[in-house]
Order: sequence, then structure tokens, then C-alpha cells
Amino acid sequence: MTTPTLTIAIPTYRRPEALRKVLARLLPQLTPACRVVVLDNASPEGWPADITACVAPYGDAVRLTRNRVNLGMSGNFLRCFESCETEWLWLLCDDDEPTATAVAEVLAHCHRHGDAAFINFTNAHVRRTAPVTATGLDALIARIDDFGLLLFASVGLYRMPAILPHLRLGFHHAYTMAPHLALVLAAARAGETCVLATSQIVEAQSVGGVAGQWSHLDACLAMNTLAELPMAPASRRRLLSMIASTLTLEAPAYQLLGRQVQGDIDGDSARYYLDQVFGRTWYGHRAWSVWVKYRLYRLMLRHPSRGFAFFQWIKRRRGRTADEMVVPDRYDRTAPPGDADPSGRRTTS
Repeated sequence: MTTPTLTIAIPTYRRPEALRKVLARLLPQLTPACRVVVLDNASPEGWPADITACVAPYGDAVRLTRNRVNLGMSGNFLRCFESCETEWLWLLCDDDEPTATAVAEVLAHCHRHGDAAFINFTNAHVRRTAPVTATGLDALIARIDDFGLLLFASVGLYRMPAILPHLRLGFHHAYTMAPHLALVLAAARAGETCVLATSQIVEAQSVGGVAGQWSHLDACLAMNTLAELPMAPASRRRLLSMIASTLTLEAPAYQLLGRQVQGDIDGDSARYYLDQVFGRTWYGHRAWSVWVKYRLYRLMLRHPSRGFAFFQWIKRRRGRTADEMVVPDRYDRTAPPGDADPSGRRTTS
């Protein structure tokens, strides 16, 4: 009997239709070397039955576990690592469909790079012409070609004996919204090898409309704290520069203006948050344009109705859809348009 070497862990929350598509694409590709685990993050009343119905047709091929309480996105990601019992883990989000050859590609890379702690694949938007190998944290940060790919959880493959010793740091850095990346950086700092591969294992990354509107404010406040991991000053500046180029001031400013207009936050608090975002951005991206935008957005926060209207006008000029103009909440994420709430409500998590 073949001992499984790969766990495909699928964290999910209130998205049975998306989960159903992922499982339908994934299951025909499985071999005896794989096991599939779905981790439901305590979906509220009405949803668990739908999620169970997605998994039931596959019998023992898919194991469903449920958290007793909602741990948040980072917490559920970390549960995937904590519960993994095989040598390798593929963390596959419930709205990222695997390619037709994904499992074969993943298993091939497990064998080809058996000593690597982490393997990062590409997506439909970013291509690599040749694989890159980096040993150690400074070497990894120096050779990162696209920070967004490292953040994209579904294109990461982890060798658990190298990752699990750092799980404590993953929980410590759960606030970053990228605990999986914190684990990789910690393993690299311990001298492990990481591989930036050329293969694609998921289709184009989901945008998700309303459902994809994570809190840009939280991301801008939190992700910079990845640089608190011990590293050389030059590596820290490069890491913060990559984060700053990925997370601009515009998105959290729009979110803060929208929340002010809706009465969810007062002006003093909004300016405090913007000051924090700017301070954490400025260290890694000291450009005059960043400072000018910061001063402009801070002025807008003193006149939120006019500032928000101006932002919306700009977004319409850029051709943004109504979904793309939704103001995300800091802690709640709206239900996906394709997954109607079984109770008849549109719930948030």
C-alpha cells in the first residue's frame, strides 16, 4: 500500500459552489500518493450542510474537518499546516481551480526538489523562463521576482519537516494576513532552500468581485510586520519595498473615506490609521510621490464626503465596476455572489 506523501489542504468558508468546482477539477487527478482535506472555518448555520454535500460524493477520498469557532483566514491556513501528516503540503484555496495537470506537476516537483522547504509556482499572469533556487533568507529575498506570487497561497508547496519547526512564528505573524509566507521566511532564515519554479498549477487567480474585497487597510497595516523577522538591513529594505509596491496608499485611503462617510469610523481614527500606513510604507519606499499622496489623502479625510466622491469619480473614469467600488469592512467579508445564503440572508464573516 502506497503511503501518501502529499496533503492537499483546502481551507473554506461559506463557498460551496467554489469548493465544488475545485473538487471536481482536482479529484480525477489524484493518485495513491495524495490525500485531500477540506477545513471548514466554522461556516454559520445553513452553510455546513452545503459544504458537506460538496464533499459527500467523494467518500473517503476527501476528509472534511470543521473548526469549532471561526479562526479567521490566517488561523484556518495555520490549521492546514498544523494538521498535515504527510511530508508535503499543498495549500489550495477554495476559489482557485487547479490546472488539468496540477497534481502531476506538484508530485514531480516533490521528487525533483526533495530537499527544498518551499516551492513557489507561477500563475497565468507571471511567467518564469527558468527555475530559481535560493538557500537562506537573504538569498531568497534577493531573488524574489514577484512578491504577489509569494503571497498567492495556492501556488505554494511546503515540505513539512522543514516548515513545522517554525509553526510558532506562523501564529505569531498571523496578523500579517500572510502566515504562510512568514513560515517560508523563517525556514529560509534557518538555512533552508526555496525554489521558484516555472510551472503553473492553478488557473488565473480569482478576483472575486465583492467576495474578493479583503481589507486593504489591514493588509497595509499588517503585512509590513513581516520585516520584523530577523534579517540583514538590505534584505529588510528590499522586502518592505516589494510590499510597498504591492500595497499602495490609495486603497486604504479609499476604504477609510468610505467608512467615514458611512459613519463607521471617526475622523481622528481615520487619520491615525492613515498615518500608521504611511509610516510603515515610507521606510521601504521613500519617494516624493508617496509623501504627496499621503498629504493629499490626509486632507481628504478632513472632508470625507468630498474626498470619497472624488475617489469614486476617478474609479468610474478608470472603468471600475460596482463590485470593485465596494468599500471592504475591516473584519467582515461579504458572501460570494454565486453562493446564495441557505438561510436567505447575505451574511458576513
